[in-house]
Amino acid sequence: MKSGLSCSIVQDLLPNYVEKLTHAETDKAVEEHLESCKKCREVYKALSADVIAHKKSVPMKELNFLKKIKRTRLLAALLSIVLALTFSYLLYSSEYKYTSDKGVLSAAITD
Repeated sequence: MKSGLSCSIVQDLLPNYVEKLTHAETDKAVEEHLESCKKCREVYKALSADVIAHKKSVPMKELNFLKKIKRTRLLAALLSIVLALTFSYLLYSSEYKYTSDKGVLSAAITD
C-alpha cells in the first residue's frame, strides 16, 4: 500500500466514492489507493456493479407514477390558490354597504 490511506478507510469511503459524493481531493486519494491495492479494487468493482444493477432495477413505471403524483399535487395546490383568491375577491367586492341616510332607518323602526 503506497498511498496514505488504509484499506479500512478506503472501504468506508467507497460507497460515497462510487456514488460520486466525495470531494475531488478524496477522489484522488481513493484512486491512488485503488491503483496499488488489489483487495480494495475488487470491493470497488463489486460496489460499482451493485450500483449499476440498482439503477437499472428501478422500473420506469414507478418513476412515471411518482411524476404523476407530483403533478397532481401541484395542480391541487394551484387550484386551491386560485379558489382562495377568487373567494377573497368575491367577498371584498360584495361588501355590505351602509347608508348614512338616518331618515330611512328611523322610518323603518317606527313603522
